[in-house]
Parts: sequence; C-alpha cells; structure tokens
Amino acid sequence: MRTRHAITGSLAAALLLAAPAAAQTPTPALDVITATGMVQQRVAKPKVKSQKTIQRAVRVAQDAALPRAIAAARRQAERIAQLTGVSLGSVAAVTEQNYGYFSGPYCRVVRKAIIRKDADGKRRVVGRGPRRRVCSIPPYVYEAVSVTFRIVPAA
Repeated sequence: MRTRHAITGSLAAALLLAAPAAAQTPTPALDVITATGMVQQRVAKPKVKSQKTIQRAVRVAQDAALPRAIAAARRQAERIAQLTGVSLGSVAAVTEQNYGYFSGPYCRVVRKAIIRKDADGKRRVVGRGPRRRVCSIPPYVYEAVSVTFRIVPAA
C-alpha cells in the first residue's frame, strides 16, 4: 500500500510540474477503444521436412491466425463498448505484435558427441558421431493484434 501512495504522490508532483506545458497544447478527446486479440494456431506438418516447406507451413498458419486475432480483438472491444454505453465505429489502427514463434533456421546439421569413461572414471568426449540433418517444426504459432476502434456515442 505504501508503494502505491509513493507512486501516486510522485505522479501528482510530476503532473503539477508539467502543468504549464500541458496548458499550452490542447489534449485530444479520448474517442477510441483499443483491444487486443490473441490466438494460437496449429502448424500443419509438411510431408517433406525442409527449411522452405516448414517456413511455408508457418506462414500459412500465421495467415490463418491473423483474421481470428482481429475478430477476438473486436469481440473484446464490443464487450468494453457495451459496458461503457457506447458503440464501436470504424477501425482507426491495427498493430500486429509478433511473438511466441520461432523464426530461425528450422533445419540444421548436428553431430552427437561420443562420450567414454577415461581411466579415472570421468566421462570425456572422445569424438563426434556422423553428421545428420534435423528439422524442428513448431507445433503452434501465436498471433496477437491490438485494434483501435473509434467510438460512437450511444443514441
């Protein structure tokens, strides 16, 4: 509770010190609602595992997830608008937030270490096994968008 009072007090002091600058520029009216929609979309496993086919499968999943994320943001904004007694207008801005999926090389060459115990009984790397190609397919992609809607006062 003390932290909240300290933050509130410092915020009030900052606003009082900045009051002359704020008085010179009018503040715009808050006539928007911003809502965030986030969805998870399964990545279909390609028949042939290669860098190109996995990238294509991830892109298809992202393309399928984007409209669902926008719809989720709209549903959230409609709930907020209903609770505040306004109606949603047109879309003012959309911001896509990329996160949660791996975009690096999906395929790589690995070599397994060959480990043996030495005379002291300690495990030591004595060599490397044959090279082999390994491909990792992400199971899901995550899509998040923030959509800003203009609001229309309820009639």
